[in-house]
Amino acid sequence: MVIITKTPLRIPFAGGLTDLKRYASRFGAATCSVTIDRYLYVVAKENAEDLIDLRYRDVHERVTKYSDLKHDLTREVIRFTGLEDRPLEIHLLADLQGESGLGSSGALTVGLLNALHTLQGRTRSPEQLASEASHIEIDVLGGACGFHDPAICAFGGLNLIEYDRDGVTKRRADVSPERLQVFEDNLLVFYTAIHSQTNPSLHLLESGMEGALDTLHEMKELAYAMYEALAAGNADEAGRVLQANQDCKIRLPGNFRSPFVDDVMKRAEENDLLVQIPGGKVGGYLLVYCPTEKHKVAAREIYGSFREVDLAFDRQGPAVSVV
Repeated sequence: MVIITKTPLRIPFAGGLTDLKRYASRFGAATCSVTIDRYLYVVAKENAEDLIDLRYRDVHERVTKYSDLKHDLTREVIRFTGLEDRPLEIHLLADLQGESGLGSSGALTVGLLNALHTLQGRTRSPEQLASEASHIEIDVLGGACGFHDPAICAFGGLNLIEYDRDGVTKRRADVSPERLQVFEDNLLVFYTAIHSQTNPSLHLLESGMEGALDTLHEMKELAYAMYEALAAGNADEAGRVLQANQDCKIRLPGNFRSPFVDDVMKRAEENDLLVQIPGGKVGGYLLVYCPTEKHKVAAREIYGSFREVDLAFDRQGPAVSVV
């Protein structure tokens, strides 16, 4: 029996970084985001060689004990799902590069949990997958990451998600496909090929959080503003919220600003474009909202050194198949 899971990556529109546990447990948090048609795949089966055989990127790990795995998310999901003593073969594959601001670690943890639960004949709801993935990333591994990525990758689609000390609440945005398509059509995505780790920035944010509370409160309100704009079919207002979230992010303590970021934002302002670099990054992917075709021409000209990526919003969420 071979298990294959397919978990979507995501684009955060507004409210990201308020989902950090230290903020969300005190003040409550909110994000508005959407999954995209680029995925993280997990292929899992029992191994006949009595080994744990793990492949990801250009790495191949073959160990006799799960605790010897260097890939921490895989190691902890194996332990959490009770498969420590089972020989396993696991392949991890992705449509896009990791460490790029599109939620790959959240998608991976959700996909691994989905695969290894299914391998044992168990099913998990999106809510359970989100809760378990958050527990592993935040509590077990002590990451500075928040609740958002596991939640949106587990739920799929366009969602306003709220977080507090009692858990996660999903409010799927009531947006007609036609209205959402307008916003999607006006959004260009460019790959900058600049990669960075998120955790250093998030640790800096957590250590300086008391001085960042006003900005984080503002970002939380932007999540609701984005939800309302999309629900009303006001694509241009949603674009302005996208930019407002970026403006807030560069005011936070952490590595959210750089000469590259300043240059991207300066060129956007000069050409009446609205931009955001998703995730806790100073590179990776660049979102550019273009209200007219003229703006699209300008965006493709000024950001022409980057590779444009043709993405679409995902409406299905995670999937699992048994072969």
